[in-house]
Amino acid sequence: MKRMYLVGVFVAAFVIAVMLPQAWAAEKDAPIIIKCSHAFSPKFNIMNLWMQWADEITKRSDGRIKFTWFHGGAISKPGEEQEHCRKGVVQMVGTSATWYSYMPLWEMNGALPFQPKDTLLAVRTKWQLYQEFPELRNEVEKMNMKLMFIGPYGDYHIISRVPLKTLDDFKGLKVAILGRQQPKWFQGTGATTIFQPGPARYEALEKGAVDASLMGGLGTTMAFRHPELCKNMLLCGLGQYCSFFFTMNQDTWNKISSKDQRMIEELSKTAMFEWYPKRIDADEIKFRKIMEEKYKVNFYTMSDKDRISWARSLPNLAKAWVDEAKNDSERKLRKRMWLRNLELTKKGGYEWPMDWSNVD
Repeated sequence: MKRMYLVGVFVAAFVIAVMLPQAWAAEKDAPIIIKCSHAFSPKFNIMNLWMQWADEITKRSDGRIKFTWFHGGAISKPGEEQEHCRKGVVQMVGTSATWYSYMPLWEMNGALPFQPKDTLLAVRTKWQLYQEFPELRNEVEKMNMKLMFIGPYGDYHIISRVPLKTLDDFKGLKVAILGRQQPKWFQGTGATTIFQPGPARYEALEKGAVDASLMGGLGTTMAFRHPELCKNMLLCGLGQYCSFFFTMNQDTWNKISSKDQRMIEELSKTAMFEWYPKRIDADEIKFRKIMEEKYKVNFYTMSDKDRISWARSLPNLAKAWVDEAKNDSERKLRKRMWLRNLELTKKGGYEWPMDWSNVD
């Protein structure tokens, strides 16, 4: 009996000795699966670039990191992404800061019109600000998120059901906008602004609830199918805004090896400074051709005279944004951020059509 007991103990010990290391190895070798959520179509050019970035990470990590996709708000609707990422419902999101009232510092570039149209300059400027101002980083990090990379949609334009050629054509126009700040861009133009997220605008344009849509990037306009209804595009040079960003749940990031973290950070810089500008600039050309040839959209470019007149007719929106600060300390911070933004963009060769340097 004792002998059988000893044999049983020996067999059990042997099984444990053989199987446990295999189980540990299997667990160690199991890939990290990152669920990604956003509100757009996977055909949207920015989302497509994100998927390219993810595929390259899977390749470079030899499959240690993999991604699954939930497009079109399948898990997280607009405005829910960051909270879901914070909680780990999903591990990565692509979203816009203009949807979140608790990101007022990040909102700066999206708050103020007539910024640079140059994609690379827009990206470099926002990334430099992100590096220099820890308060800006904190707006992301306090949500338990790690920033991967940032980018704009493309130059802001207005697509409309009625022809818009000059500033005078804005009178009586009902234009769909997004966020708290964009209504201020149309002060004194005679246009009425109506808040509407991108996905809701097709029906609003179809029913005549709005006449036009202010949108960043021709790729965005195509993604929401607006050229099916609107046959007029006004290129008004309102600029590019790096309000869009891609973030990963911080707890998930911490599980990734330091080697793979370094690889991802380097790839993110490549995506920001190389892939992103090439994609946006090429798509602006490609989508204009499609819109003109397939959808018969008429393109108009606002004259320099009208653009300067529009910019200079507005109140100092930079000062208004600075004055929104909750206290004197935040006001000084906002002032420094805006003046640094001016410095970086001017150094990059951009000439502002108005002077908003006095924010005291």
